[in-house]
Amino acid sequence: MPTMFKSQTQMGPFKNLTYLLLPTFQDYKYYSPSNGYTTKREDLESGRYNINAASSTQTQHEESMREGQKLENHKKGKTESPRTQRNLSAWSTAVFSLLWYSMWKLLAKEWKEIDKLWRKKEMHNLAKELVFLLAEKDYSWRNTTVAWDRTVSTGRSQHEEKPKEKKSEQEEEKKQEDARKPTTYTPLLMAACNGITEIVELIIHFHPHSIEHVSEDEQNILYMAVKHRQKEIYRILKKLKMVRSLAGKIDKDNNTVLHYTAQFQGGSQPGYAMQLQEELHWFDRIEKRLPYHYTVHKNLKNQTAKELFVKKHASLLKDAREWIKETAQSCSAVAVLVATVVFAAAYTVPGGTDDDGIPRFLHHPIFLVFTIMDIVALVGSLASVIMFLSILTSPCEMWDFRKSLPRKLMAGFALLFFSMATTMLAFSATILINIKLDGNTWTSTLTYCAAFFPVCIFALVQFPLFMAIKGCTRSVIRNLKKIIPRFMLKLVKRRKKLWDI
Repeated sequence: MPTMFKSQTQMGPFKNLTYLLLPTFQDYKYYSPSNGYTTKREDLESGRYNINAASSTQTQHEESMREGQKLENHKKGKTESPRTQRNLSAWSTAVFSLLWYSMWKLLAKEWKEIDKLWRKKEMHNLAKELVFLLAEKDYSWRNTTVAWDRTVSTGRSQHEEKPKEKKSEQEEEKKQEDARKPTTYTPLLMAACNGITEIVELIIHFHPHSIEHVSEDEQNILYMAVKHRQKEIYRILKKLKMVRSLAGKIDKDNNTVLHYTAQFQGGSQPGYAMQLQEELHWFDRIEKRLPYHYTVHKNLKNQTAKELFVKKHASLLKDAREWIKETAQSCSAVAVLVATVVFAAAYTVPGGTDDDGIPRFLHHPIFLVFTIMDIVALVGSLASVIMFLSILTSPCEMWDFRKSLPRKLMAGFALLFFSMATTMLAFSATILINIKLDGNTWTSTLTYCAAFFPVCIFALVQFPLFMAIKGCTRSVIRNLKKIIPRFMLKLVKRRKKLWDI
């Protein structure tokens, strides 16, 4: 089951931090040095099973080294031997681990969530150790073959196509039976399909050549990662610098890996527009790794990868258009309402004016806060209206969802949120001026908290969407880095290095 591994367990930031701090096992006997667990684990990691059974020459050499070390320490006047130092360090480590274990044991008794998380971590570690033992002895990849080298095809025109020969009924039945048979995958390919990075890393570590072997459909590990949208598996292959070589293969149906980006199986992002953006990211990510002649390659159905992608994502494009239009329309209405309220508040001065038309609290610090917040709210709301109107007037083509439309949506949301926050600050300043609560800090604090309550609700509701659009922020930062001169970037990097030191 994929949930047996940490890579397939979704946890929040607080749970992730607790997961890292928890001890490995719930039973303390695994930590005692007399149990030999530590040495067994070292044996497993090193791949040696008889590590304690050293040869006679090796033991003699070690004894002579120890005697020489003792004589040298005696000449220098040292009283403690290296063995005692090691014992002291081991004892201090054991005491610390015991205290750490006892603390978490008490917390686990009080809180069930910690106990559940601890059990989950123990299950993950045991599963990883089992995979470690099995991966080393797994040679199922030898039963498969390496992908054949096929030439790139640009397809044939309709006039050049040969008439299809009539196949017999037996051949058609055989073909249908072959299609019904489930394709057998190696453990490496199955782990890549499910995104289990622990299994993939261990199998590649023990059997590096298995990465080039393919399934019966001649699909390699990169095909599986792209087909099932497993980003972590793709990152592993990218780190190993195997993406370009694996992407150059063509499968049994004459499909390149770029054709598999067209297979949409449901996105992980909230909103149809974000799902389409994620799919376009995958297409661009793979397209950059392929030579140009692979992008114009046609499969057996005489379709290029781009044509197949547009065809398969037509329904998603329709839903994304409707979703982004409705979202922009609703948000623009809210932004116009905020702008109207803020504009009216600018002419309704809190505290009133004197006979000369000068505000009575002109020199009051809270009045200055009100003025600044009101102006900022008006500017932010009008700017967000412009952003949402640009989305409404956009044709919303397929490739506009790659960068243009999500950036506009992100900017509109950010400006709208900022204008709402500053509007509530202006409202709070008005309340404080009118009822003159500048001396009472507790009442002022409660007023500000009450004013920010709707802003917090808006932030919590829209937080998943903000997280989905954060990729646009990264691309904006990358573009800004291109504009900034190189010597400034070098200075920033040097400062970072000095800070790290």
